[in-house]
Amino acid sequence: GLARSVRFDEAVLIAESRLAELAAAKRLPQVLNGVADVSGYGWRIEPIASDSPEPPEIAASPLRVQLIKLVVTWDEKGRRRDIAIERVLLLQREPGG
Repeated sequence: GLARSVRFDEAVLIAESRLAELAAAKRLPQVLNGVADVSGYGWRIEPIASDSPEPPEIAASPLRVQLIKLVVTWDEKGRRRDIAIERVLLLQREPGG
């Protein structure tokens, strides 16, 4: 119903907000999970390793390509719900990396 739709829409907004923060920061946070400002939602970031080598033009850049999955979870009528969004981000390369 409507309440379920609202909860889902809130979860999507939380995910998009976290993804925008990551893109702006250009680095993964130290803590890869937490509780959203909106009551009842949790989130986690899962970096996904790539099997392919970096193209030379990216390897020489101060930025690196990182695929992540961001999952937002919440309880609804006693059942655990979640959404997951995968996104490619350009992040700062770690020193020596």
